[in-house]
Amino acid sequence: MKALPLPLNLIRWRNMMKNVMIVDDNCLTAEGIEKNIDWSALDATVIAVEYNSLSALDILKDTHVDLIISDIEMPDLDGISMSQKALEIQPFIKVILVSAYDKFEYAKRAIRLCVYDYIEKPLDYHYLTEKIKNAFTDIDRTQKNTELVKASRPVMTE
Repeated sequence: MKALPLPLNLIRWRNMMKNVMIVDDNCLTAEGIEKNIDWSALDATVIAVEYNSLSALDILKDTHVDLIISDIEMPDLDGISMSQKALEIQPFIKVILVSAYDKFEYAKRAIRLCVYDYIEKPLDYHYLTEKIKNAFTDIDRTQKNTELVKASRPVMTE
């Protein structure tokens, strides 16, 4: 069986920067994540830092985001509810939720929603970086598989 070459759009996609949004009502936490992660080393850029869930959802309606890192406890709309709405807007988005509260109920709700990960505060930026890398690897794998299926569809229908 002859191997199919990688489609050009797949090659281009794999070299693209990932778009990240940080959502936390605590500006120190949000800015801490933005400033303490080496985004360029991850081939990523923080396209938005939002301090409430509703403004984050507004951005998602018009802008492609690969990863959201969000607090759970926020006054307007909690992070889990925001994640659910974000996944309705952009179904392939990855979400990492962070929380200062050790509530098992939060973790259960996050698992049911299929968020990518759940991390407790205080944040260990090295650990968070590893989780971000893993999320990006999953994004790349999903995109690669999708593109390979699209590219091989004509061959499979013959």
